[in-house]
Amino acid sequence: MEDDAWLARRKARLQAGPMADDFRLPDEVRVMDDNGVLRLVGPAVAIADLRGEFQKLERSPSGSAAHVGAWTLRVEDDLLMPAHEREIVLPWHAWGIAACVLSDVAYGYEPNPLDFSRTGYLTVEDADTGQHLPWPSPDIGVVVEGDLIAP
Repeated sequence: MEDDAWLARRKARLQAGPMADDFRLPDEVRVMDDNGVLRLVGPAVAIADLRGEFQKLERSPSGSAAHVGAWTLRVEDDLLMPAHEREIVLPWHAWGIAACVLSDVAYGYEPNPLDFSRTGYLTVEDADTGQHLPWPSPDIGVVVEGDLIAP
């Protein structure tokens, strides 16, 4: 399948580097637990720095996890429903997309605040209707406080 070949090429191009075990929030970012959504809140520069942290998840093998407060960010090649309400499970490549999209809020390229499910990148199929719906909670998002970074 063409998508599988693209993902294999993308995975092969990822450079070695820190992985999920090294995930650290920038000092200025705080965790807000809001009704099934992990929101990372802070100044624009710190939110932009999250890109490098989420890329650590992108480089990590399936089964890897990072811990952010009471939340677990897990890498799984096959989409699985989270084991508990404060666990976000995404495939490695989705963490790469999250790295870009969530950090882009700091530059004003995406709306502020932004939850990852709003991007429509991940969907689930409703078993009854066959309709594709946004990925359910738990979700992850960012809120930039103060001025954005001038592009």
